[in-house]
Amino acid sequence: MAVSEAVRGQLEGASWIRRMFEEGIRLTAEHGAENVFDLSLGNPLLEPPQEFRDRLLELARDEAPNTHRYMPNPGFPEVRAAVAKSLARESGVALDGGDIIMTNGASSSLNTILRALLDPGDEVVILTPFFVEYVYYISHNNGVHKLVGFKDGFMPDMDDLEAKISPRTKAVMMNSPNNPTGVIYPESVVAEIGKRIGDAEDRFGTEIALITDEPYRKLIYTDESYPFVFKHHPRTIVASSHSKDLGLAGERIGYIAINPDYPDKGEMMEAMVFSLRTLGFVNAPALMQRLVAGLQDVTVDVSEYRKKRDFIYDALTDIGYDVVKPGGAFYLFPKSPLEDDAAFVDALSVRQPEGGRGGGAGRHHRGRIAGGRQFRPGRTPAVGQLLRADGADLVGAFCRGSTGCRAGDRDRRGREDRSAPDGAGPMTLLKILLVWLAGWALNIWLARFDTRTTRLLVAVIFGATILILWEMVVRLYAVPSVILPAPSQIAAGFAANTAILWTDFVQTIVKGALSGWLIGALSAILTAIAIDRSPFLQRGLLPIGNFVAALPIVGIAPILVMWFGFDWQSKAAVVVVMVFFPILVNMVAGLAATDRMQRDLMATWAAPYGASLWKLRLPAAMPFLFNGLKITTTLALIGAIVAEFFGSPTRGMGFRIATAVGRLELPLVWAEILVAAIAGSLFYGIVALIEKKVTFWHPSQRNQRG
Repeated sequence: MAVSEAVRGQLEGASWIRRMFEEGIRLTAEHGAENVFDLSLGNPLLEPPQEFRDRLLELARDEAPNTHRYMPNPGFPEVRAAVAKSLARESGVALDGGDIIMTNGASSSLNTILRALLDPGDEVVILTPFFVEYVYYISHNNGVHKLVGFKDGFMPDMDDLEAKISPRTKAVMMNSPNNPTGVIYPESVVAEIGKRIGDAEDRFGTEIALITDEPYRKLIYTDESYPFVFKHHPRTIVASSHSKDLGLAGERIGYIAINPDYPDKGEMMEAMVFSLRTLGFVNAPALMQRLVAGLQDVTVDVSEYRKKRDFIYDALTDIGYDVVKPGGAFYLFPKSPLEDDAAFVDALSVRQPEGGRGGGAGRHHRGRIAGGRQFRPGRTPAVGQLLRADGADLVGAFCRGSTGCRAGDRDRRGREDRSAPDGAGPMTLLKILLVWLAGWALNIWLARFDTRTTRLLVAVIFGATILILWEMVVRLYAVPSVILPAPSQIAAGFAANTAILWTDFVQTIVKGALSGWLIGALSAILTAIAIDRSPFLQRGLLPIGNFVAALPIVGIAPILVMWFGFDWQSKAAVVVVMVFFPILVNMVAGLAATDRMQRDLMATWAAPYGASLWKLRLPAAMPFLFNGLKITTTLALIGAIVAEFFGSPTRGMGFRIATAVGRLELPLVWAEILVAAIAGSLFYGIVALIEKKVTFWHPSQRNQRG
């Protein structure tokens, strides 16, 4: 039976893709699986995390009826809500379950979106390089594709983008982190893309959707926040999947997320749900939906991919290859040393793995850093052969046909031993004990003098000793940085991310914590004065205050975030709630601290309440007030940071900690903790210093030693 002419033409155009896969299978059969590393197919190496296995077993034992039957086409409401909540927290955009459609992976998502958007002849502009299947998705949905060129670093050519958009343009497609380059478009580039699309809409009087393909969004190796597209163009639709971040490529589970501000969002959602059903997907797999609902903040060990990226990138650049260092995904995209990139790929297959070409990039081919069954630098025999001049290896393959490659360069990296020490002996423990004893002895000797200087030196020496021991334990026992980074690593992370840390400090400490603390303190003081004047308030408000003070922050924080939005205002509201009642209780106690004789004396002088408050009650309350203020300095920081776990505009200390932990970037997490500790200590110290100046008359201050 004759196939359609359209499909026949597409088959001919895609024959090299089929040949690439088949060649990998042939070489494996010929040379053995242990001698071939097929880097062509973007198949995740890492197995799903343990949380996936635990949840899968739990669901398998669930005997609830209707578990595996049809559900609403967009997916289970509770699953859509879970995806929306996680995405809202990451992006700072207020999505809800109504903005999510569960799908059979990102490919299903893209086809569903295109089917809902395109009429015959409509154009879709694609940013290059791109995943080659985009062309066929567009063609199958009656569209026509146009390709936008790129500049240095694979950044889109904005002038070319503007030129390619026409009155027939219905959508622009982008993929970040990119397959095949691993490049992440920075915030400025995403903003410019949105601007150029908006300008084109105004110029032509049309509506253009920005479709962004994001299956690699959680596989990121940089410290920068991921630039979500929602705020840069209203007609934004995100296609994503859990194929890569949870290692579930074969389970086909993903989702569509539409911008809450999308014009005519209701109609577009109906069109996509209808398209999902009529394309034959019907709905996403029920079991996988229920499974991933509770895994939205779980990922595979991204540090494993990062190690592979660094390993191969360093090897390629050392021998002279032109390759942009990937910021995410698990691909490298080196430039072919031959003009004919297909001939170069053929040359690689003589002794080495297959590599794939990338759509729209000419002279580049894709190699997968996830490749290799046991690919662990310095840990397995496979890598011992990987960069050896006489082995069936990736870099040797890349070197064939290139005059700039040298055997010595190929071999240099293979000689590196990056393995961790097998263990630490008694001498290691003795070194640690000696350092501790030396610091202890020095502090005991200094403590005899008991002066301001020696007291300061004792504290400094103790802290320095702890840091030295920390560094020694991590280094000598080869503790992985994902468990406990060394102080030097934290310091390096701090130095490398000063701009990020400053932005987070301003967002969390200055805007959230400090403003909330000031508002809460002032409100508490005024309320305490009102309570002091009114026995009714004293009897009615204080019990309520004690009740509210007992409420858990993890319970009230998401509520206040929903009320006040994702920016600093909601964090300030959380801080107000946390600091108000401790200060109130202390202030009320302080106002009542005067004895009867003092109050009778003021009455004898016929002093009005204002004079009594100003001359007697407020001074008496100052020690109590500052006690509450000092307690709440740390509460304010904790409240602001914790609140950001429930929603933040892609910045802030809590947001950064949550995202960095998910990426296993522990040095950055510790750097944020260090900033919080320093800020908290300074905050407490400033309040204590003000207390010393204000309450100099109080015995607690007069009795301090100099």
